[in-house]
Amino acid sequence: MANFFSITGTDMTGGIEYREVVQSTAVGSGFTLSQFGDITSLLLSIGDWDVRGIINIVDLASLTAAQGALSINSGNTVTDHVVGDNQMDIPLVAVANEGSVSLFNRFSLSAETTIYLKAKLVGAVGNVVTGKIEARQMG
Repeated sequence: MANFFSITGTDMTGGIEYREVVQSTAVGSGFTLSQFGDITSLLLSIGDWDVRGIINIVDLASLTAAQGALSINSGNTVTDHVVGDNQMDIPLVAVANEGSVSLFNRFSLSAETTIYLKAKLVGAVGNVVTGKIEARQMG
């Protein structure tokens, strides 16, 4: 079951827009192992946006690798992924039985665009992936 929370607002001084979505997804409902799958997405208007995504994975018993990405493409489409820019490895901590990463990217949009927070899990069975995406429009 997914938890969903959304905020849209503006600051009091310059009308800068802020948007946030929080969603939880379990492997088996939308994920294919060893392929990128969407955790959540956020629709943004025209302009320059600073976007941050946070991914957390719990129950790493059978996980051998994981990656996260912020992308204008959904699912396993990776044409805009750049390792170290909008795509990163998720460090796995076996002792804590979890892994997490925070991603940041600036998107300059000439049309209304959906930004996707995505993860790829390798060798996993039954892991739980949670994610949060937030965006702030730059003035």
